[in-house]
Amino acid sequence: MHELEVLLSRLKMEHLSYHVESLLEQAAKKELNYREFLCMALQQEWNGRHQPGMESRLKQARLPWVKTLEQFDFTFQPGI
Repeated sequence: MHELEVLLSRLKMEHLSYHVESLLEQAAKKELNYREFLCMALQQEWNGRHQPGMESRLKQARLPWVKTLEQFDFTFQPGI
């Protein structure tokens, strides 16, 4: 495993390096193929890189609260 961690470090994939053990366990339990595992691993790295920036921008925007599409009342405006 040491070689994998070194390669991830060289590629500056710190988030993936931190979570690689749990991702490997999940992949084994779910019997994921290589493509599915790679997608899951890269998604983990992407989320780790971009989540802090998103949270920072939301905080700087000083929005009164965070709304999602799941919270939207579509019955209020049926034309949408």
